[in-house]
Amino acid sequence: MSDDVYTFKKRNRFDPVAMMNDTLKLGEEWAENKVAYDSLKDTEATLKSQIFESLKNDGHNTTTAKELIANQKKFTEHTATKQNIHKKFLISQVRYITKQKLDDLEQTDEVNKRHEMKMSRYQT
Repeated sequence: MSDDVYTFKKRNRFDPVAMMNDTLKLGEEWAENKVAYDSLKDTEATLKSQIFESLKNDGHNTTTAKELIANQKKFTEHTATKQNIHKKFLISQVRYITKQKLDDLEQTDEVNKRHEMKMSRYQT
């Protein structure tokens, strides 16, 4: 996923298939980012316990080992990766929801145009 801002283009013609495909693509991106974030979130506790055991084996007492976990390179890298993926997940969620709203607006606009055309035929 790129960090570029997703731009919505005005269509000349109502195309439900194109709208659905674009929305599906954004939804899949959102799902992939959610899975990646959830996976990192789920492995955090395991990583903490591995680091804790390693520190205890190196001679640190329990209290000191718990305090040192946050300073370990593995944990800081994991936290940074998790934060980056969380940001991507939230951005993709916003893009997906925004695209759904845009689709709703375009569909309403198309219905209104068709209704206006139908009504104009009756007025002539």
